[in-house]
Amino acid sequence: MKTAAIQTEISKEEYICYLYLSIADADMHISDKEIVAVQLGMKRLLSRHCPPLRIDVEEMVHSVQSAIRLQSEDEKKEVILHLSKRYPLSIDMKMDLISDIHELIHADEFIALSEYNMLNFIRLCLINNSVLPSPTDGTF
Repeated sequence: MKTAAIQTEISKEEYICYLYLSIADADMHISDKEIVAVQLGMKRLLSRHCPPLRIDVEEMVHSVQSAIRLQSEDEKKEVILHLSKRYPLSIDMKMDLISDIHELIHADEFIALSEYNMLNFIRLCLINNSVLPSPTDGTF
């Protein structure tokens, strides 16, 4: 999937999955341990912030992983920047997400500087596109 297509066709839940997988793929390899960690993190995050969970997380992770493998780091950053503006998240969700992706860096016992660089980029995008949670507008 091309970068432009991802930016227009991806759902909010897929965007969140994209963030997790961008960290997992920052060292140019997504391990089985990272896939499991992404799936668990997605389930926990979505069930906490937008219950009931009606998404097949494993299928979504597989689908987004197929697209993300074909992208360079710069293309991933372009997508993240665009989608962070399109899908602002609540502050609570951002805090949980940043905590999860920080743990994800350590999931495969191999830590690369590129993973921390991607974490910092994601953190900046999330912080610069904050929204306060509102029970009336459906923001999660």
